[in-house]
Amino acid sequence: MWVSWIQSHCIRSRNFWVIKKRNEWSWILRSLLDLRSHCRRFVIYNVGNGLSTHAWEDTWSEFGPLIQLLSYRFINGHGFCNNSMVSDVMQRFGTNWPVDWIQQYPQLQSIIIPSPSQMEDTFRWLDAKLSRGNFEVKVAWQTIQEVRPIVHWYKLLLSLAVFWFVTAAALRSGFVGIPLSIWFAASV
Repeated sequence: MWVSWIQSHCIRSRNFWVIKKRNEWSWILRSLLDLRSHCRRFVIYNVGNGLSTHAWEDTWSEFGPLIQLLSYRFINGHGFCNNSMVSDVMQRFGTNWPVDWIQQYPQLQSIIIPSPSQMEDTFRWLDAKLSRGNFEVKVAWQTIQEVRPIVHWYKLLLSLAVFWFVTAAALRSGFVGIPLSIWFAASV
């Protein structure tokens, strides 16, 4: 329900990867938008009919988002808009890039425009082994988190944190007048 509301009231028809954060949005949404740079390289789109995959910002080719190669000035100058979908590219060019595009950007020669199909576009998550799979929160978490060795002194830090929290709470609640010798004697 929350996702539907965010889609219809905040994101609307704009692209998730380039939408600007607004202060009036919830801190959760702003935090999720902050994670885009970490997650973007793991999301790849499988193009079916091309109607829901953005041509320039979404990763649908092995190259990555085409905006890393092309400029919006170039794109707009050739009659496309910033929010063009892959279906727009397929409809206009078929499966081959125009010669003048390839002359200006030779890397396009290795990027194949997919053939349209009746299937809807889907997105896949690249796991740590770079294999495409369905999105699962557990796999995504394991992919983006930093793996660090478990340290054996974490219990000591936790104990110190609890001690300082209890001490601060006691000092704030009026135990200031009790001599420390009585306090420590009572805790033994």
